Amino acid sequence: MSIPAIPTRHQDETAHRQRMAESINSIRDFTFDDSRVRTAAEIAAGVTPVNYAYPSHLSGFVLPERYGAVGNGNAADAANGALDTTAIGNAVKIASATGTPLLLSRQYIAVPATVTTQESIAITVAWVMLSNLHVVGEKGASITLANNQSTDAAVVNLALFHTNSVLSNVSFRGVIFDLNGANNKISPSRPVTYNNSYNMAAISVSGTPGGVAARIDDVLIEDCTFQNCPGVCCVVCAQSNTANVTIGKRWTVRNCIFLNNGTDTDDHSSLYGWCDYMNVEGNIFWEDSPPHTVGKTGGLSCFEIHGTDHRVTSNLFYNYAIGVRLCTNATVADDILRTIITDNSFVVTYNGVNIERPAAGIAAMGMIEIANNIFYFSDYSFSGAQAYKAAIRIDNNYSIFDLKIRSNQVFKSGATTPAVFVYADPVGVAAQAYTNFTISDNSINGCAVGVLAQATASSGGFGNLEISRNDFVSLAPDATTFTTSIGISISATAGIATLIIDSNRFIEEHSSPTFAQGIVINSGTVTDLWLGEQTYKGLTSTPYSEGGGVTITNRIGPCGLATIAYSASMTPNASKASFQTITATNGTAFTINAPTNPVIGQTLTIRLKNSSGGALGAATWNGTFKMSAWTNPANGWNRSITFFNDGANWCQITQTGVDVPN
Repeated sequence: MSIPAIPTRHQDETAHRQRMAESINSIRDFTFDDSRVRTAAEIAAGVTPVNYAYPSHLSGFVLPERYGAVGNGNAADAANGALDTTAIGNAVKIASATGTPLLLSRQYIAVPATVTTQESIAITVAWVMLSNLHVVGEKGASITLANNQSTDAAVVNLALFHTNSVLSNVSFRGVIFDLNGANNKISPSRPVTYNNSYNMAAISVSGTPGGVAARIDDVLIEDCTFQNCPGVCCVVCAQSNTANVTIGKRWTVRNCIFLNNGTDTDDHSSLYGWCDYMNVEGNIFWEDSPPHTVGKTGGLSCFEIHGTDHRVTSNLFYNYAIGVRLCTNATVADDILRTIITDNSFVVTYNGVNIERPAAGIAAMGMIEIANNIFYFSDYSFSGAQAYKAAIRIDNNYSIFDLKIRSNQVFKSGATTPAVFVYADPVGVAAQAYTNFTISDNSINGCAVGVLAQATASSGGFGNLEISRNDFVSLAPDATTFTTSIGISISATAGIATLIIDSNRFIEEHSSPTFAQGIVINSGTVTDLWLGEQTYKGLTSTPYSEGGGVTITNRIGPCGLATIAYSASMTPNASKASFQTITATNGTAFTINAPTNPVIGQTLTIRLKNSSGGALGAATWNGTFKMSAWTNPANGWNRSITFFNDGANWCQITQTGVDVPN
């Protein structure tokens, strides 16, 4: 028989090293392979994976499938929806703890089960948001609210992602949020009444627990879709009824679609901006059908601004009743300032931009720019709607200041339901005038009235109101509200301090003309009226008119007329008007001094009327007037002389040269 060879020492060491290496590799695999153990973040969060085949956040994403998500997209599958909800909730904890994006790649179902609080009512939510949460969806990824989470028999206030805490650094990208309004009802009394207090939001920030208002700083919502919301809002940036609290800041909502929302409420605003420093850019707010097509439902307003420094640019607002509501904020003491609404397209039923300040004890509103937008209105209406449409509507008790409306276009088709470009009415609180409004360089086509400014209450009124360089084209009346079409209609019972109407164009292009009047000052008091030269073409009635009882203290500008009080020494004010009249009432000698406030190139005509009953005293003209010999007019007659200012002197252009009857 053969005797086995005895291993040498070298062979023993080699075998030992091989066994040690296998053991070390086994330990390494067991310790660091995510498919076999929980990570430190999972242990700290108390989260146990269900399917280790899906890697942890160490792979660069947090996957809800690791925690048991099914993602079959069946809103009637409550069991798998509950699995999706639990799994995404665990993924939220890990994503927030590690700062790793949560990746959604399937069609998930939400079954809200966490009861918590918002501002004024309990709310049941699918997931409580946390700071440093970043949710990313692959193409087609969606979250759908499961069927019958709210019913007519048991109405529930719901949200998908919610917080009533103070958070920061949150984002959502590329996710479709479907609130499944057809199968989640909130208004059992429809069509008589509708619920207008349940948000049913996809993203909700609301509540003031312990006196600290919920808020999130630094939020990005991008390339998401929010659809079929039955309730009041899709996205709520914050909501609090407590005064002097801190609200969130630096929100961006960009390139999102808000689609067919407000399915079971009469008060749906898709985006509720109760925060500061918000950028809303490149979004589509879309309803397939205009509001109240079914019952009283549909989109009421696309976006509500309730904070300072909001920028609303390059959005499409389609088939909502209102595009943007610029509203007050009772939560903070700061004014609502520096709002910019530019380069948007409004195809809405009633108001493009509503500016609303109904009470004095809330923030003031000002420094607003509405520019380069397009507004389109059809004749569509519904029962109970306001009498006319308005691209921009301001009718509040309390002051609005520094409003610039420039370079917008508005077009109205049809002649059944009228439209107005700008409607402004300070409706009546003392010392609360609208001031420093400028409406310039806009194009208005087909409306019944271009600018309707009416301070018809006994107090309030306007400070400085300028309407310049606008095109009013082919305006058309309706049969009931505005039976006469007017480019600019002014009513000033409460008074206007300074009214500037300059260089506007009023053009009728219809083959059967409908555009009646250019400018009408209907009533009231204007302290200073600057009436510049306008262009009128084809109007069927008066280009310019003033109603009975209109009081205008100073008429200034190229078409202005001022009176110089007669005395022995008179000083014209060149800034008052280009045409000024002196009525002499006695034969005392008089001097006409150098005009104050000259402008180079300005023209000034002075007319001297003799109403003295005899010959006038000697006239002395200041040396700054470079003129030919002057002859006083005879009693009952007048003479005029026109100058231009060359920077040093007032140089004569012409004299009448003969007496003209008074």
